[in-house]
Amino acid sequence: MIDVVFKLDESYIVAFEVEGHAGFDDAGSDILCSAVSFLSQATLNGLIEILKVNVQYKAEDDGYLNVSIENEEDEHIEKCQVLLKTMLLGIKSLIKDGYGDYVRLFIKEV
Repeated sequence: MIDVVFKLDESYIVAFEVEGHAGFDDAGSDILCSAVSFLSQATLNGLIEILKVNVQYKAEDDGYLNVSIENEEDEHIEKCQVLLKTMLLGIKSLIKDGYGDYVRLFIKEV
């Protein structure tokens, strides 16, 4: 099971965490793990390379990823919302499309 946690400060997404494995298919062939990994890595890369935001993140070989923009100024947090909300929409779409047995979504206020 992949757990995806989005942390909100008021209405802004300020962090996300991805942990676990889908178990949809064998390791290396699991398209669901690949989809979640792609969404999270593309979001992280966009924050760093396109928006030039100072991101704190931790990535591990087992698929764990924690990304935070909590220490950024409000104007930077606001411009990050397009990427972060797009990732959230992607995760919601996976669950809606029938993969809820493999991906869980949590939204927490901080």
